[in-house]
Amino acid sequence: AFAGMVANRSPGSSRASPGGDPELGYGSNRFDGPARQSPEAAWRWFWYVLADWVAQLACWFAACWAAFVWVLRRFCYRVKEAMLHVSDSVHHWYYPYKAKYPVKVDVPGFQY
Repeated sequence: AFAGMVANRSPGSSRASPGGDPELGYGSNRFDGPARQSPEAAWRWFWYVLADWVAQLACWFAACWAAFVWVLRRFCYRVKEAMLHVSDSVHHWYYPYKAKYPVKVDVPGFQY
């Protein structure tokens, strides 16, 4: 029903788009797609669509990379702290005199 209404527009009516084809119901606006436009406009439309697609893909990859780095940092911090704890434990076991212990109450100390 709608296509019949569009196809019945006359060239002189106020609703007909300038430069369009009123018999087929297509005007020369940006919603017509590349098939009803000049070849230059079709290529321009193609490159805009391609650039939009590449931009969306780049934003998606950037967001995924940022999320991956965020998770990796949180995970690596835990692993690093565990490795340092094991290294300190082995170091204190192998060199007991380097281990730090709280001062005992019955040991005399120096005071100024």
